[in-house]
Amino acid sequence: METILDTVVIGGGALIRGSRWCRVQLAALQDYARTWLPGVDAESFEAISCTYTTTPDEDFILDRIGPVLIGAGFSGHGFKFTPVVGRILADLATGTRPAPQIFSAAR
Repeated sequence: METILDTVVIGGGALIRGSRWCRVQLAALQDYARTWLPGVDAESFEAISCTYTTTPDEDFILDRIGPVLIGAGFSGHGFKFTPVVGRILADLATGTRPAPQIFSAAR
């Protein structure tokens, strides 16, 4: 298989990260985008470097400011914390309890 790029952005909106992509995998990804992402131009893509958000202290931001919930700054490894991040954001959304202070946007 021929490797053509590392990361794909389809239609300027859907970021798909992966280690290496070949033409067959790219075609499958474009088919997926056509089926599941209505309005996205699956033929329009560009290779980009791996991008992710982080914070200066490398701790997540999990907070509520007025009606807006914030979940950001996961430094590329937030997926490992999905259950607890989901619980904290759900608690913030329902007003059950505030997030731990270490995750405050104002820190």
